[in-house]
Amino acid sequence: MNFMMIVGVVLSLGASGPGADAEPTPISLHTEFATDFVGGRSHRLSESESRALINRLVHDAQACIVDKVSDDPDFRTAAQGGRVGELIVAAFRPCWPVVDALITAHDRQYGSGSGESFITGPFLDRIPRVLEEQLR
Repeated sequence: MNFMMIVGVVLSLGASGPGADAEPTPISLHTEFATDFVGGRSHRLSESESRALINRLVHDAQACIVDKVSDDPDFRTAAQGGRVGELIVAAFRPCWPVVDALITAHDRQYGSGSGESFITGPFLDRIPRVLEEQLR
């Protein structure tokens, strides 16, 4: 099973799969994806507000996954053995709340399905590079 297939399985399990009862990473969930409530009225977030929200969620999700992987006692051994992908996949479970928030926000801003494509594409591609930087 390749790395992308494993991530796809993790994404499909969401918060209901094995280990779902594990303590999630404390995060500040951003709930104003497309609507912000001010004075009892709702209004749509502007393009720049939506992009800022997505950028913040990208940062939060990436930081959560990178922290979980780099805090793993097997991180250096896994990195030397080319098995960091396994640790990244395992980090999705405790980081699921913020990853799910990012997927939802991305879908609302750019269309249904775009969030999962973003997570399994550009977002996931960046994480090994960030981890390599930490090894230096």
